[in-house]
Amino acid sequence: MSSRHDYPYLEHILHAVEAIRRSAAGGQERFLANEDAFDAGLRRLHTIAESTQRLSVELKERHPEIAWARIAGFRNRLVHAYVDVDPDLIWSVIQDELPALARLASSELGRS
Repeated sequence: MSSRHDYPYLEHILHAVEAIRRSAAGGQERFLANEDAFDAGLRRLHTIAESTQRLSVELKERHPEIAWARIAGFRNRLVHAYVDVDPDLIWSVIQDELPALARLASSELGRS
């Protein structure tokens, strides 16, 4: 279980991942074609990445399976090179990376 410090960030991660899943439920083509859904997804990915940066060192050390440094790099790319963000990369993150973060958040919050 996580410390109290981590709870709001874990809650946010879980909420944002669930919102992205709902937006992406229609599949890649539909998600990428819907400008509002795509933009909302980018914003949520940004805030998920921000939340991971605020998690305690202890939590991160318990979960070496998560590529924490890669998440930080992804966040920087979203913030500073947003014009060049590859939609296929965004879809890959949604499909391949978010499930592990959702499992981690659920587990740490005692919901698994």
